[in-house]
Amino acid sequence: MKIAYVSHACLLIDTGTTLIATDPWFDGPAFCDQWNVFPKPVNSEAVADASVFLISHPHEDHLHEPTLRRLCSTPKRVFYPFYWYPETIAWLRSLELGEISEARSGKAYRIDCDTCVTFIGAPGQNSIIVIEAGGEVLVNVNDALHSEANSIIDVYVRHLKRRWPRIDTVFCGFGGASYYPNALHAAGKDDEAIARLREQLFIHNFCRIVQGLEPRTAVPFAADFVLLSPHQRWINEVRFGREEIPAYFRKHFGGQGQPAIYAMYPGDFLTNGRLEPSSPYRSQLQNGRLDHLIDAQYPEEVSAFRSADRATVTSLDRWTSRLTAHLESQVKFHPLRALDGLHFSLRFRELSDAGWFDVQWTGARFVVTISKARSPLSMATIETTTSVLETSIENDWGGDALMIGYACDINVLDVRNSGKTRMCVSLLTRYPRPKSYAFRYPLRTLDYLHQSAPMLLARTKHTVRSRLLRKANENLIASPHWLTGDVKAIRKALRLPILDSESTV
Repeated sequence: MKIAYVSHACLLIDTGTTLIATDPWFDGPAFCDQWNVFPKPVNSEAVADASVFLISHPHEDHLHEPTLRRLCSTPKRVFYPFYWYPETIAWLRSLELGEISEARSGKAYRIDCDTCVTFIGAPGQNSIIVIEAGGEVLVNVNDALHSEANSIIDVYVRHLKRRWPRIDTVFCGFGGASYYPNALHAAGKDDEAIARLREQLFIHNFCRIVQGLEPRTAVPFAADFVLLSPHQRWINEVRFGREEIPAYFRKHFGGQGQPAIYAMYPGDFLTNGRLEPSSPYRSQLQNGRLDHLIDAQYPEEVSAFRSADRATVTSLDRWTSRLTAHLESQVKFHPLRALDGLHFSLRFRELSDAGWFDVQWTGARFVVTISKARSPLSMATIETTTSVLETSIENDWGGDALMIGYACDINVLDVRNSGKTRMCVSLLTRYPRPKSYAFRYPLRTLDYLHQSAPMLLARTKHTVRSRLLRKANENLIASPHWLTGDVKAIRKALRLPILDSESTV
């Protein structure tokens, strides 16, 4: 295989008989203008020559409509994972990109006489893609595992190794998408220190995955984006440089038969497991990073906060009724006891001088009022924009912009109720609920459960065992501990090593 690294999660794979592209995203931003691909792609026009497109999951940085429309001017074969939610595949088919196939988890699909593709369903909406061609095996983990608990990682690594004992190449995500805890601020929390630790956790998980899969070659990828709003640029700066990853692996996961871990950039190639370092970005690296190119590639800010149009103050009354109706529609998805005491303040950044929405659960219903100042009884404040909130409450997966896209800022005023703070944000979305769709599409749901049963059972068994043995990393990915600001305690709980840069401080 010859693999071109185009950008982010987009690979252009030449098997010798077929040209395959994965998760193309480079025509404009994602998540309501929040994520901007960086560094920009090299030779993206070549992706249009691919005859097969593999989409790993529906997040917009992997399933990007403007990019797909441009690339699919001629019909393609597009594979997308089979899922209980039927609307995405229906929408994909409406784009008329070509032949759209739902890939069932674990089933091998013949692309040509020498190439097979297999999707393995993973937590959430993710999937792992395995490509077999010419005797080589490529495992594209993308976002599926590096942000999961150890028990989940181990289940999938063992499954992959049983089915593909000899793996040549692994591409795996290594960080970046950390709305939690980066968008949440609290007294005593050092945002940058906690964010750096979170990034280290993802790198550590990347190494754990690679160690378990034992490939000849491994590449960290799918984290090529920047946030451009001035108040969020610090998040770009705390990211773990990919040039540091090979040394981290050698130091903390080293042993005999180590894989070659390559830091790749847009324009680089991997041919039969050997790196061809042809990216124009290599000559522009400074201290192993490209951050100094952000302003050159994006001289003007592109973000949800920048693009927000100032609405009229009178529109707040309309939003009061909309918010009330939306919140009431979400009540049925939560136990009433979980809503007890819920009280938060919401403000639109483009209308910051117009006041706050005071949102309170009375025990029977939600009450939304407008006030000039936030309520002193609020457990949290949430700031976003009208366009983002519109997207979040009007579209099934629109909440991705609010959360994955970092298009909100949350101040946790009562750390003891940090779990309820996250519920406040969740209430401002309308994610589809599996139970609701199970009633609407019972046969599809049963089909999905049947194909997922082996992995679901294995995950459940391993998770229960790990929790009983109190292994590290269980229940800590989304733990409130991230808001305490106690870096040493979090590091100890996760069993993460101290970095060389920290030991000298």
